[in-house]
Amino acid sequence: MNEFQLYVNSIVQQLRISNREKTELASEFMDHLLLLKQEFIEQAYTEKEAIRMAIDAFGYSNDITSELQQSMNPFHKWIRPFFWFSFSTYLFWFAYHFGFVFLERNEIVYGHLFRDHFTFDITSSLYDLFILSPTGLTGLVVMLFYSIITYGPLGFLWSFLFQKSFPRNLLASLSVIQLFHLFTFSIKLNMFDTSRILLHLAGFTVGYLFLKLTRYVKNKWSTLTPSPIHEF
Repeated sequence: MNEFQLYVNSIVQQLRISNREKTELASEFMDHLLLLKQEFIEQAYTEKEAIRMAIDAFGYSNDITSELQQSMNPFHKWIRPFFWFSFSTYLFWFAYHFGFVFLERNEIVYGHLFRDHFTFDITSSLYDLFILSPTGLTGLVVMLFYSIITYGPLGFLWSFLFQKSFPRNLLASLSVIQLFHLFTFSIKLNMFDTSRILLHLAGFTVGYLFLKLTRYVKNKWSTLTPSPIHEF
């Protein structure tokens, strides 16, 4: 890989744009650099000198990346902080929903904040949920909707922030959330049942797919609009 390719890659790889846009910008930048190189060679500079002078004339790669990102998305600096704030808010809500709410429920049911006994349900909760649901198909639809509301935002936000493969994102989030459930179970604050794992899987998957859909729509939209051109 020559110096121009290394230089151009250092510019476009950090941009939060589609691969198509990166390819187009890289091609455009290479054309500019080759023209600059030719101009310097015509001025009697050696090829090596012309390459370095073309890169120097083009500018510092980090500055170009920042300017390009700002021109394409003026709010890019706020996107990740916004998603981290949303993710933190979600975790707070989740802890409240599966923690503090049960304090009040336990107070009503048992007369104190913690349960009288451990409840670790391995099979019956799944059987009741998916086989003996008193409302049949309607009950399953309601539970699926509940799983999307509860775990869908986790799938969307987690996948956006950590940007790993779906299995790695799912495994990591499942470990974190189920450790929380185990903790609340260990202090007799809440019960633990395996149906939550399946609800997590369903909701997280929907959230992840929604993120993929938004990126697909964004990429399709970008094909209908001209990519930004950096002026030199």
